[in-house]
Amino acid sequence: MTAACGEAFKTQICLVDSDEKHRSAVKTALAPYYLIQDFANSHDALDWLRQHRPALVVMDEDVVPLSGLSLLEAFYRIPYARHGEGKTRPPVVCTGSRKGSPFLLRARELGADFLLLKPSNPSQIIHAISALVNRKLEESWERLPEEASDALLLSADLFDILSDMV
Repeated sequence: MTAACGEAFKTQICLVDSDEKHRSAVKTALAPYYLIQDFANSHDALDWLRQHRPALVVMDEDVVPLSGLSLLEAFYRIPYARHGEGKTRPPVVCTGSRKGSPFLLRARELGADFLLLKPSNPSQIIHAISALVNRKLEESWERLPEEASDALLLSADLFDILSDMV
């Protein structure tokens, strides 16, 4: 299988962080598992998000030129990301540099799915994002016929057990 072919099967994630070092570290941690579309500029990210629907969005509080809060509010105004869209809305992970930051508190109020303090180690990032992506995937299985849904859930449970053993 070629690298390009492998990329076609990866789940797409949008990463918005003006800090090049942190953005690069997150991208490096996630790239083996996900297709990452990353942005340093919040306007560019918002333009892209209006045209594409990633499986998950990671955004930092210190993005420019829009602030992290302005970007988050604008993202939630995109039709597919609105609250009330139920299980179809992509999860959002917000990052910040200090516990109790106004951005992280407001992000939680607005419906962010996970808050992560920077700097984060790669395993924290992978775990948080994988859990959210997998939860969304498993929720989509509920719309399948019962036998198919049960088989997928059982398979996922078995993989979880195996991964815990490794």
